[in-house]
Amino acid sequence: MSYDDVEIEDMEWNNELQAFTYPCPCGDLFQITKDELKLGEEIARCPSCSLYITVIYNMEDFSGESDHKSKKSIEPSKQQQLIKSLITSRITTNKDIFNQLVTARERLSVSSSILFDLYIRALCELKRADEATECFYMMKELGVLPRTETCNDMLSLFLRMDKIEAAWVLYAEMFRLKIDSTVCTFNIMINVLCKEGKLKKAKEFVRHMEDLGFKPSVVTYNTILNGYCLRGNLEGANRVFQGMKGKGVEPDGYTYGSLVSGLCKEGRLEQASEIFRKMEENGLVPTAVTYNALIDGYCTKGDLERAFSFKDEMVRKGRLPTVSTYNMLIHALMKEADDLFENIIKRGILPDVVMFNALIDGHCANGNVESARLLIKEMDKIKVPPDDVTFNTLMQGHCRAGKVEAARRILDEMKTRGIKPDHISYNTLISGYSRRGDMKDAFKVRDEMLSIGFNPTRLTYNALIQGLCKKQEGDHAEVLLKEMVSQGITPDDSTYISLIEGIGNVDRFLENK
Repeated sequence: MSYDDVEIEDMEWNNELQAFTYPCPCGDLFQITKDELKLGEEIARCPSCSLYITVIYNMEDFSGESDHKSKKSIEPSKQQQLIKSLITSRITTNKDIFNQLVTARERLSVSSSILFDLYIRALCELKRADEATECFYMMKELGVLPRTETCNDMLSLFLRMDKIEAAWVLYAEMFRLKIDSTVCTFNIMINVLCKEGKLKKAKEFVRHMEDLGFKPSVVTYNTILNGYCLRGNLEGANRVFQGMKGKGVEPDGYTYGSLVSGLCKEGRLEQASEIFRKMEENGLVPTAVTYNALIDGYCTKGDLERAFSFKDEMVRKGRLPTVSTYNMLIHALMKEADDLFENIIKRGILPDVVMFNALIDGHCANGNVESARLLIKEMDKIKVPPDDVTFNTLMQGHCRAGKVEAARRILDEMKTRGIKPDHISYNTLISGYSRRGDMKDAFKVRDEMLSIGFNPTRLTYNALIQGLCKKQEGDHAEVLLKEMVSQGITPDDSTYISLIEGIGNVDRFLENK
């Protein structure tokens, strides 16, 4: 999925890269060349990560008389989609597709490598590293050299897949075949060295890059600085930070973000906060990742007031908190709640079932079902009888964690203790099995529910219909929908959203119901 849609007017022309660029969250740049825009390409990719953006522009603005011949071919974006469809269909081999491209290249009288470049790019997007490598060597045998950008795509893929040796082999091939390197090429290889933990060699590589006439970019320095931060070497990171400023390279948001994260991991929160404020003073906008680093640091320290102040600040400044933000805060609150609970016990105050249920709910919401389960043992120990809310909450927590069998055992334990399961108990299990695609077990629970006198509710039907639709059992889902309506239960938005996925003709059903 495209990371964002960006107007060409919002992108910057980079003379060094000879491409339109736009900042990528990883610290590098999304890039697209004029030649690609002329051919109708609309995807700008980042050479250092898997993200890409869709560029919105008028193709006529980049078309000229000299490009008339190239317009006869299919637009690269569409061509690439066709190639990806061929790859994933498994109806032909990698070599067969390559040979078909050779034929198409001859028929269209295309002298450039663009068709092969598009093929390798498609393979890289599909993470087919071995097939991309095979295609590279078939191009070599044909006497056609891939573009530097294509090699960068491959190097970037090898980096993401931890194929370090493959990255160095390809880089050596580029050198032997005299395929030009760019700043992006060097940045990727510096990233490879950092991933290997060879930070000293990474810095030497920067000097080698400069000797060849390339000016290291902010991404170059960010890569090494982040390498030092990940290994807890903050003094080394600071040397890189001072070095880049000495070279006239302005630190960006990613630079400061890496330093903040590194300092937080080492518990140096005051220094991290100082760097954070310096970042803002320089007009840089912190990302959610940077805020989360500070929030996590203060949560770990137990300073919830500062943690929540950073959460409130990010909201005020238009940065939406992420799932991680809330998870960290909930986890910290639960730790505080657990400490308070222990103090209550030590003071001889007997907690009641309401307090236990609140703690169990909190741990389940935080995904910590084991701690929630231990609280049942604590209840037994101090003779506070659990109720249906206790067990239903515990079942919901286990189902959310995908532990449906454990939830089933909790239901059985509930019965053993003489607590009668209710609609919520059975619907929780049905929903858990349905989400996992175990429809046979889901219907068994439904039948058990019916046998003891509980009629299915809207939640029951919605869970079953959703599970069936995800398994593409639209006909069965349609039967359930009819049954649901006949029972006087009105379907809601959730029902119809599921049905759209699984039934091809919802309109026909609605007309006939």
